[in-house]
Amino acid sequence: MSEALRTVDPAPAPAPDPTAGGAVTSPPSQPVVVPPTPVPEDRAEGPAPGATTGEEPAPATTTTPPTEATPPATPPPLIASGDLVTPSALGKAGNQHWAKEYCAALDKNKYLGIARWKLANPNEAKSFAKVAGIKPGGYWTTAAHRGRALVVWLPKGSQTSVRVTTKAARPLCVATKP
Repeated sequence: MSEALRTVDPAPAPAPDPTAGGAVTSPPSQPVVVPPTPVPEDRAEGPAPGATTGEEPAPATTTTPPTEATPPATPPPLIASGDLVTPSALGKAGNQHWAKEYCAALDKNKYLGIARWKLANPNEAKSFAKVAGIKPGGYWTTAAHRGRALVVWLPKGSQTSVRVTTKAARPLCVATKP
């Protein structure tokens, strides 16, 4: 509030009672002084919640969501298989080149404080078969020959050969347990 004091109009004077036989004198009309409500120093004073000021609200600030090649802001837990770990958060499906770039971005940013993230080879990928927490689907591996790469399908652990340019699977980035 910008005023030092607020004034409140007093209650209206009562009307004369016609049965009383006389005029009722009303007290002189004086404003009632109400002291201002103190505002905590750590809070800026503004309109009361739900009050309308006639002004449009300030636009909410938005942050750009991380790209798929960037690790999530809040790290999820890891899924472990033997000496290897993989993030439980998955990258989107893409081609094999994109999957390698995604794992390289995890390595560059030392995702979860772990260095040496890489795309899994077929044996590493199969080690995650039937591990709790692995989401079902196809995962790219490093095995590639003549424009085709192996995709391991988890949780079964089966594999198929897929053209490396096809957006057919997700990256399975692995690192040695910290």
